[in-house]
Amino acid sequence: MAAGLSGPILEQIVEQQFRSQAAGYAAQFPNAISLIVTRDGDAIGRLLLHCKSERWHIIDIALLPAECGRGVGTRIIEARASQGNVIALTLSVLATNAAARRFYLRQGFAEVGQAGGSHIAMRKDLA
Repeated sequence: MAAGLSGPILEQIVEQQFRSQAAGYAAQFPNAISLIVTRDGDAIGRLLLHCKSERWHIIDIALLPAECGRGVGTRIIEARASQGNVIALTLSVLATNAAARRFYLRQGFAEVGQAGGSHIAMRKDLA
């Protein structure tokens, strides 16, 4: 039990957080596309993208915990980077999420400034 909460209460809180996050993304990126990440036909995560002409913004990558550290994120970035006319990938990452920042730096992203008070803007030029 997280924070001493029972199953039904915890499920209700998680569902409320998910709805709030989805509403925030929809308001900020109304034309975003949502993709399911699969391995051998099984859903293992999701990718939210805002594709605006030649610059694609990665809104969110979420993987099942068992899939983290197995190269899935790298393959997602490589697949997006290989799209024909895309010249840059952008994203923002929580400033305190050191593991995610290291991952994106290894993928060739550069930190390019602040994205709100708690996030770092990152960019990977592809041209």
